[in-house]
Amino acid sequence: MLKRGAILLIIIILACTTSIVLQQYCSHNLANLILSFIVTSVTIYFFIFNEKRELMNAKNLKFQQVLLKLNEDFAETNQELEQFVYVASHDLQEPLRKMMSFSTLLEEDCGENLTEAIEEDIYFIQNATIRMQSMIMGLLALSRTGSAALQRERTNIACIVEEVVDSLSILIEETNTKIIIDSDMPIRYVDRILVAQMYQNLISNAIKFNKSSERIVYITYQNQDGEEVFGVKDNGIGIDSQYLDQIFTAFKRLHPQHHYEGSGIGLAVCEKVVEGHDGKIWAESEVDKGTHFKFTLGGRRWIAQ
Repeated sequence: MLKRGAILLIIIILACTTSIVLQQYCSHNLANLILSFIVTSVTIYFFIFNEKRELMNAKNLKFQQVLLKLNEDFAETNQELEQFVYVASHDLQEPLRKMMSFSTLLEEDCGENLTEAIEEDIYFIQNATIRMQSMIMGLLALSRTGSAALQRERTNIACIVEEVVDSLSILIEETNTKIIIDSDMPIRYVDRILVAQMYQNLISNAIKFNKSSERIVYITYQNQDGEEVFGVKDNGIGIDSQYLDQIFTAFKRLHPQHHYEGSGIGLAVCEKVVEGHDGKIWAESEVDKGTHFKFTLGGRRWIAQ
């Protein structure tokens, strides 16, 4: 506003100066006419400019109000959806438990009359029930991850990894997997529980999707062009590049259930955790050459001093 006032003042001064100069070369009336024309033109210009400015301010205000309303509606819808998933998942648990319970009772009731065909049918019922329960638990985990507020605390990332590796010790021993942790793992302000959950999903996947006689999982940390990148790398079966943009979708499976067990929710949970930390996650992979999952955790403002 002050800038426009200064410009107007300068124009008026120039107009007056021009009028004085013109009076030396033309009549007094002509000089006054030219001065009036200049002042009138400037006045009209600033009037139109002010009208446009007020119109733009009104449009911007309306746009901001609409955007705020959309954000509020989106947040409310998202909260309702998460609540629906949570409640629906709980409600689905009971009939599944009954299916499992009655199929077991049916097996006991048949006793010696249990034929191979009946036994196979019961197996399919129980197997489908277990898979459904696993999917529901995955939905619950995804819902909790999306709705929980982050509890950031000063945390040594290496300690989180070591705790996760310890919790997976039986699986690691049974599969004869070698875990290699980068020695430069930093200290950051993160949600310890959620980051541990993410590492557990990534490490267990690295072990599971691996047919190598010597399974190796690398826990990586790099500083790439000033951006800190964490990761979990394996020497497993790898992922076809055409599916790399689909693997973080909930229940998206690239392999049949009987080949690799799981709910298909793990990577979706990882993405939720990373997004909650204002980061990003992606995968670099080649078939039969392993996969390297990489992620960031919110940039330099969360670096612990």
